[in-house]
Amino acid sequence: MLPSAWQVSLGYQFGWNPWVEKIGDQGTFVAVGYSQSQGLAGATQLISGVPTRVGFVPKSRLLMTASEWVLEGLKFTLEGSIDWDYPLSEGGTGATGWGLLTSLTFAF
Repeated sequence: MLPSAWQVSLGYQFGWNPWVEKIGDQGTFVAVGYSQSQGLAGATQLISGVPTRVGFVPKSRLLMTASEWVLEGLKFTLEGSIDWDYPLSEGGTGATGWGLLTSLTFAF
C-alpha cells in the first residue's frame, strides 16, 4: 500500500494593507483549494456484523471560501466543497458529495 495526497490553494485578500500581519485578518478574503489522493479509499471493518467503510478520504476535493469582517472583531465565513469519492472498483462509493459551511468568528 502506497497512499499519497497533495493539495494546492490560492487566496486573495481584498483591501489588503501592509499593517495586516496575516491573510484573513481584515477585509474580504477569498480562497480556492483543490486536493487529490491515491490509495486512501479506506478499509472495510465489521461493526455489529455489518461491513462498514472506515478511514477514508475523497479521491478529489474542491474548496471555495469567502470571508468578510462584518463588524469590528466579528468575521463571517462561507465555505463550499465538492468531494468526489473513489469509484466502486477501488473501494469507494463512486458518489459526489456537496458541503456548505458557515461560521461566525468573534475575535477579542
